[in-house]
Amino acid sequence: MPPPANAAPPLPRPPRLLIACGLTPARGQASAQVLLRHAERFRAENWPVTVLCPEPAPPNHLAPLGVRTLSLPRRFWHPPVRSYLPGSTALRAFASAANLKPLLSPPPDIIVGASGQELHLRVALGLARTLDKPFHLLMHDWWPDFSGPREHARLLRLLRAACVRSATVWTVSPELAAAARACGASRAELLPPIGGDTPSGPPPAPASIRGGCVAFFGSFGAAHAPVLAAVARHLPTFRARLLVVTRQHAEARVALGTLPGVEVRPPFETAAAAVEHARTRCSAVLVASPMDADAEPWIRRSFPSKFVEFVHTGLPVLLVAPPESSLGAWAAARRWPSFSATLGDTDLLDALTVLANFPQIAAAAAARLADGDFHPARIHGRFAAGLSDSLPSSFPSIPFGRP
Repeated sequence: MPPPANAAPPLPRPPRLLIACGLTPARGQASAQVLLRHAERFRAENWPVTVLCPEPAPPNHLAPLGVRTLSLPRRFWHPPVRSYLPGSTALRAFASAANLKPLLSPPPDIIVGASGQELHLRVALGLARTLDKPFHLLMHDWWPDFSGPREHARLLRLLRAACVRSATVWTVSPELAAAARACGASRAELLPPIGGDTPSGPPPAPASIRGGCVAFFGSFGAAHAPVLAAVARHLPTFRARLLVVTRQHAEARVALGTLPGVEVRPPFETAAAAVEHARTRCSAVLVASPMDADAEPWIRRSFPSKFVEFVHTGLPVLLVAPPESSLGAWAAARRWPSFSATLGDTDLLDALTVLANFPQIAAAAAARLADGDFHPARIHGRFAAGLSDSLPSSFPSIPFGRP
C-alpha cells in the first residue's frame, strides 16, 4: 500500500561506520590518538561507530562515547598466523571475516581500514567486498619501508589491492599520495593527522628564545640523537636550553646527557597536558626529522603528527629536516621562517636567530596553520565529507561533517 500523499519523507540517518585499522582508538600513541579524535567527532555527529579492536577482549574506554567495540572472532579451527607461512594471514582473515559478518548487524555503510596491520587490513577488504560497501584506506606511512625483504613483495601486493579497492586513500603527505596513485588508487587525498581541540584562552605572546626553553616532544631514536645534539650545541649562544620529552627518556639521557642545558623527562600523560606545558613553560617547539633518508627511508613520505599537534600551542616551531624528507620539502615550499635543511652551523643559527629576534613572525606562521589547514574541525570535516561522498546515491542520508 503506497504511503499517503502528505506523508513525510523518510528521515535521513548518518551512515554506520566500521573502523578496522588494527589499532584501538586511545590516547597516547599517535595513530591510535588520531583514530580516537575522529571517532569522538563522528559520535558527536551521531554516526554509529563500530571499532574492530586487535585485543582479544576489547577495552571499555570507548563505551562512554557510544562506540561499539568488537574483536576478531577466533575459533579453534582457524589457522594460526605465521610470518614464515605467507598464506596463513590470508586464510585467517577469510575465516575471521566470515565469523564477523553475523556480528555486524545491521551492517556498516562504510568501512575504513589502514596500512600497517596485515590481518586487519585483509579482514576490512574482505568485508568491503562481501558486503559491497565503500572502502577507505588510511595511510600514515609507506608500509613497505618497515618490512623485511621476505615480506616486502607480499605487503606491496596487498597495498595495491587496497588502493585499487579504495574509494579514497587518505594520506598525510603529497609523497604518500603519489605512492598510492602509483599503486592504482583512483583518488588519493591529503588528510593531516588530526590534532586535539584548540587550547582555551588566548595564545601566549611570542617570546624570544633568549633565556628560554626549546622543547622537543615525541619518539627518540639513534637517528634523532645527532639532530638534537646539533640544536643543543647552538642554544647556549642564545642562553636557551633544550627540553626533550620522550618515552625513550633513558636512551635520550645516554645520548644527550653530557650536553649542557639539556633536560630529558618522561612524556606527559596526555597530549593536552604536553601542549599546556609547552604553552606555559616554553618559548618554542622543535620538530626534527632524522637527516639520512637512505638509512631512514620512511621520512621521505611520512609527516610528523606532532607538528600538527603543537602548532596549536601558539608558539614558534623550529623545523629541522633534510630537503628529501616530506617535512623538509613541505617547509621549503612554504618558506617556513624557522627551518633548517641541514645540521650546518650557518643553517641552524639562521633558524634559531629567527626565534631569538623575530619570534612573532614564526608564531604567526604557526597560527595560520592552526586556524587553517591544521584546524581539527577542518581536518575531520574533510574526512567526513569524503566518506559521505562515497555512499551510493540511493543512501537515505545527508552530507554530514562538510567543512
